This record gives sequence, structure tokens and C-alpha cells, in this order.
Amino acid sequence: MRPIPPLANHLGLPCRNAVVTHQCRGDPSHRVSYARLHPGERTMADSPLQMRDIRFALYEHLQAPEHTGLDEDTIDQFLDAGHTFVSEFLAPINAKGDEVGCTRHEDGSVTTAPGYQRALDQWREDGWGSMPHPEELGGQELPLVLVSAIDEMVIGSCCAFHNYTGLTRACANMLSRRASDEQKQTWATKLISAEWQGTMCLTEAGAGSDVGASITKAIPIEGERYKIQGEKVFITSGDHDMVDNVVHIVLARIEGDPEGVKGLSIFIVPKKRLDENGEATIDNDVFCAGIEEKMGIHGSVTTTMKYGENGGCEGYLIGNPRDGIKIMFDIMNEERIVVGQQGQALAATAYGMALKYAKERIQGSSIAKGKSITTDKVAIIEHPDVRRMLLTVKAQSEACRALLLKTSLLLDQEGAAEGEERKRLSALAGFMTPICKAYGSEVGFQACSTAMQVFGGYGYCKEYGVEQLVRDARIACVYEGTNGI
Repeated sequence: MRPIPPLANHLGLPCRNAVVTHQCRGDPSHRVSYARLHPGERTMADSPLQMRDIRFALYEHLQAPEHTGLDEDTIDQFLDAGHTFVSEFLAPINAKGDEVGCTRHEDGSVTTAPGYQRALDQWREDGWGSMPHPEELGGQELPLVLVSAIDEMVIGSCCAFHNYTGLTRACANMLSRRASDEQKQTWATKLISAEWQGTMCLTEAGAGSDVGASITKAIPIEGERYKIQGEKVFITSGDHDMVDNVVHIVLARIEGDPEGVKGLSIFIVPKKRLDENGEATIDNDVFCAGIEEKMGIHGSVTTTMKYGENGGCEGYLIGNPRDGIKIMFDIMNEERIVVGQQGQALAATAYGMALKYAKERIQGSSIAKGKSITTDKVAIIEHPDVRRMLLTVKAQSEACRALLLKTSLLLDQEGAAEGEERKRLSALAGFMTPICKAYGSEVGFQACSTAMQVFGGYGYCKEYGVEQLVRDARIACVYEGTNGI
């Protein structure tokens, strides 16, 4: 078992494993009546997380403690702390974020929905963003299978919030593997500490799935420094008010390099460059030109970003020229697993909501009475078709959970293996990744829709919350590579 380090650091440095110090305040078992509530008043009590099922998958199915070096008591501390965090900081802001969304101002700045800043501040303070990263960069080196379990709780409580933190984690992971030592210390450490946020910038108006058609260009300045000129669209978290700096990971073509994906390079393009004191104070000619009005995930800002419109945008080459698409796949593959988990986590939450409603909604008589019409009305969970729908949603969410946690565990095992065994595990994880993405997102969306059916007409109304899950889940079939591709 890996020992838990000190839970506080009186020197003021980032506290490794700080998340386990977050104590439960309030009664997580509290449940409220399923009355009509204003969207801002819905709480985690209305959509209970499937904690028992998560533990079953980790301990009974995958036997995670044997493979990770963390015993059940240690994992339970993280799960309990995660449940407390999402219950207090994420579930209460989910509906309000959907209702209000994000606002772009004339100067290109973006204001996020109420409560998001507070939630990210607590995320940073607790150390959640540092879980899987190397210790030398301020991380905790915790196993991905545990990170995946925490992700289910975060996404299931507020999918839009996770778009900020999950993408930042993927950018930091890529930089920790691919960047120079100086780049790691300058940029990755700030993403790991959650002081700054990260984005991945591939898509252009004329280069969607055909990313090789990208026309964003990079003009050499000196060494790793390049001028960046171009426009990217559908950029998640491209600009917002929760952090002082956003680190964009941008695909661009160095002038003179060949067309197609093999000619693309990859760059760090910060919103603000560093001054002589190492502070992010210099405007880098990065501008949010617009935000999208979307079907769902309204709390997650989706932007159009312009780079170098005034000739003043600098980027820093990662790795070698023309290695861009290969390096970007580090982020894309991680995000494809996360997107599959979006479907799974929303399905699990939808099941919890539908189960609660089915137990409380009184309608009709029991089939056990035959054709007799009685005055003894029953909860709709007594009706066979409702039970069928609930069983379907539960089975789908559990199957996807097992798939996703298994894939995360394979990645943990790959990282610990050597030689031919490492190659075998890498190939297996690579095979599983698109299955996680496509199956998790498709089945997750179907499950949310089925859960909404349990509510009948009320499910189509905002007051009950399940229709938001359907809208939020739909995008997972599209972004990070459409499922057909």
C-alpha cells in the first residue's frame, strides 16, 4: 500500500493528497421529496450518485486495490471526499449553470455561470486537479482508475464543470510527457495546480473531422518561438473569468511544411505571455470572437478563438516540427475516454433520479390485482414496464462503468509494466479507447432518454432535471471525434 503523506503543509506548498482532508459537512444520506423545485434549488439529494455500484466495480469486479497499491480504506477516503465535494459545490450549481450559461462581453471576455468560480476555487484548494500527475510537477501520482471513479461523480453532478477541469488535466498530462523540462515547469505545473486552465485547439471552420485541412499557420521567430495566425472554432473553455491565464494547445502548420495532417505541428499558445518576473501579464493577441449557443452543457463555454489577428501572438513549439497530430493524440485519446464517461456518468445519475421518482409517483393499480379496478393506488415502480426501463438504464450504466474503469486500470498497468508486456497493454488500451468513447456516449444518451420516459410528461419539463441530462449527454456522441469515425 502506498502511504498517505501528511494532510497539510505548513510551508504553504501544494499539499499532496490534500483531497482526503476534505471533511463531510452535512448529512449525505439526506433525501428530499420529489416536489417541483426551482432549478436552482435542486441538490444532489435529488439525483443520488451510485456509490455502492462504484465500490462494487472497484473492489469486487476489478480488485483495484491489488493493482494500484492503495487499499480499500484509502480509496474510500477519496470516494467519500469526492462525494462531499460534488454534493456541496457541483450539484447545487448544475441547473443554474444550465439556466444562465456563459456570457461573452464586447471585449472578448467571458463570465461563467454563478457558483462555478467558487467550485473551481475549492477544486484547486482540495488538490483534485493534481491527482494523476507526476510528483516532481506537483502531482500526486494517483492511479487513473481512481481518477475515473472521481470523474463519474463530478460529471454526474455537473457535466459542464468537468469540461473545464478534465480538459486541463489532459493538457497537463500531455505536457508532462512531451514538453521540454522548461515548458513543463513553466506551463504544466500551473495546469496541475489548477491556477491556470488548458484547451485543445484543432477544429477550424473548414477543418472539422478533416483536421489536415487546417490553415492556421506558424511563422518562425527564434528557437521554439513562432508567430501564430489563425482561427479555431468549437474550443471548449477557450476564455473565461475563473483563472488569470488560459494555455491553448494549438495545431498549426509551419510555413513551408506540407499539406495534410503530417504537416501539422503543435504549440503552447497562452492567453498571456510571461514577463521578466515570470508573471503572466503580457497580452498575447488571443481573442475570443464568439461563443456558441448550444443544445446542452450551457455552463461550459464553447468559443471561437482568434490568434494573432494583430500580429502579436506567440506560440512555443512542443516536440519536433510536424509531430503535431501524434502529440495531440495524447490529449485526444484521454478525452475520448472521458467523453465516454460523460455518457456513463449522466446515465447513472439519470437512473438515480428515475428510481427515486418511480418510488414516489403514485399512479394506477397493481397488476397483481388482475383486471380489477381498485382504489388501492401504487407507486409506478410496481408497473412492469417502468421496472423494465429502470433495469435497462441500470444495466447500461453499470456495463459502461465496468468498461471505463477497466480501461483506466489497463492504462495504470501499462504505466507500471515493461518490455513486451507494456506493448501488449498499450495495444489493448488503444483498442479499448474508441469503444469507450463510442459505446459510452451512445448508450449513455439512450439511457438518459429512457430514464426521462420513466417520468412521463413531467420528464419533459425543466423542473425535474432529467431533460437537462438528455441534452447534456447528446454532445458526447459528436465531440472528440464523431462516433462513426
